[in-house]
Amino acid sequence: MVYRKQDSNLSLESAAFSSGRFATTDNGMEPHYFLTDHLGSGRAVVDTNGEVDEYNDYYTFGLRWDNPDSQISGNRYRYNDKEEQSFVNVPYTDYGARMYDPKCRLS
Repeated sequence: MVYRKQDSNLSLESAAFSSGRFATTDNGMEPHYFLTDHLGSGRAVVDTNGEVDEYNDYYTFGLRWDNPDSQISGNRYRYNDKEEQSFVNVPYTDYGARMYDPKCRLS
């Protein structure tokens, strides 16, 4: 479960289940299903109506293709089903013991 702290109040942001996450919206909790590839990387996020909320393609070392036609949702679990986190506007992927920057592999 992921909580968001606003002032001194905690509110539920999302909760994971085996095929995706329940996300809090203005309409309550809505399920978002993750469609993954053989590496566990999130290739698409689909809502209950079957509409695609997010679609992802990746370079070899995990950098997401910058495709202007591709939608982005609030999903933070993408390449290898690892969480993307930003520190000082630098996106890192959390691999547990270390943080990974997929842009470093392109140079």
